[in-house]
Order: sequence, then C-alpha cells, then structure tokens
Amino acid sequence: MTLSSERPETAICESESRDDDRVLRELLSKLLEDDVDITAREVARRHPTIKHASTLTRNPSRRRLLEEFRKRQEELRAWLARSKVRSQQTLVDDLAKRDLQIQELKRKIKVLQISYIAMIRVVASLGGMSKLLKFYEGYQTLKNELLRMELLPESPVLHFPSGGSPDND
Repeated sequence: MTLSSERPETAICESESRDDDRVLRELLSKLLEDDVDITAREVARRHPTIKHASTLTRNPSRRRLLEEFRKRQEELRAWLARSKVRSQQTLVDDLAKRDLQIQELKRKIKVLQISYIAMIRVVASLGGMSKLLKFYEGYQTLKNELLRMELLPESPVLHFPSGGSPDND
C-alpha cells in the first residue's frame, strides 16, 4: 500500500521528464552557442531520448523553452549582423582614436607624477616629510599604490637637529 496518492509509474515519468528537460536545456544552449538553427526537428535529432519533433511542440513547457531559445538566437543573430555592418575602416579609426586617448592619459599621468614628486620634495625640504607619511598611514591603500608607483620614498625619514646636518654629529 502506498501512502502517496500518486502512482509509482507517474513519479517515474515525472522524474524522466525533468531529466529530459535538463538535457533539453543543455542541448538548446549548445545549439545557440554553435549557431545551429534551433528547430524542433533539429532538437529531436540530437536529443538522446526525444525522437519526434511533436514531443517538443505538444508539451507546453518544452514548446515555451524552444521558443525562448529561438528568440534568443534571433536576437543574437540580429546583433551580430549589426556589428558586421560597421566597416573595417570605422574600426581602424576607432582604434586610432582610442590609441590617442591612451597616449594622452599616459601623458597626463606622467605630468601628475612629476608634479607630485616636486610637491614631495618641497614638503621634505621644509621638514614636513614625517607629517606627510603620518597622514598617509590612515590611507594605507593609497600609500601602497603611491609606493608601487615610486612616488613616495620607501626609506625611513631622518630627523636632523635644526641647522645641523648628518655629517656634523
């Protein structure tokens, strides 16, 4: 006597159906990836257990899944067609513009680095280097990046008595 109101063969059929749907989804994804026309006949040809296209088209959930993947394929193909319309010259022009932008950004970075180094030298010459390094302790990520870019001195700050030099000790 079974406690469930379901018959055992119904449960087996539902389990097989879920497996078929999982395999169907994987197969449809593969067809989409390979750009093979998604049709019920093509899926039935390639599916290990579904052998007839009508098995797909008569089942509402499978039919919806098939239509969903067909629609995705149409959208993907339309997008690809639009991207091919752009001429190669347009692509070359875009790449040249991007190269110029990259060069300009690199130049700006170099100018900022040089000006930053000049600022550090001024601060150091006025005796405020230890204060500057103490300031950066609260911004460890920024400090690490500046050290990586070699914009902050890595050596410890030396403190000299006023008016003295390290040679006069």
